[in-house]
Amino acid sequence: MDIITTLEYPWQHIAGLDVAGELFGLGLWGEAALFFPDTLVVTDMTAVGGERTEKQQDIYLKGVVGFDYTFTNGMYVNLQYAHGLAYENSREELEDYLMLGFEWKVFDGLLKNRSHRFCLRGG
Repeated sequence: MDIITTLEYPWQHIAGLDVAGELFGLGLWGEAALFFPDTLVVTDMTAVGGERTEKQQDIYLKGVVGFDYTFTNGMYVNLQYAHGLAYENSREELEDYLMLGFEWKVFDGLLKNRSHRFCLRGG
């Protein structure tokens, strides 16, 4: 049985926008991108008794909104919600994420404790 596989980097057109600002010392931002994939996914299983299928990928939207704040004691907090990450490349792959990060500077920034982001993923 011969198996032929062609891998390629899909061409995409993307339209996006972003906004950022501050309200009462709270940093706010949001980003959105609309993806127009130019990819036809072909699955040919005829060599093993299956069938050949073709599917054009649908247009999809990714986005993120978040805020951050620095307290007077030097602690920085960042919270953001994201719909889709960089490696999710189709409407079917998109997941929802809630990410939280902390940073605490002491001794005028001489010592900095930065935690990794905590991430909750949902479907």
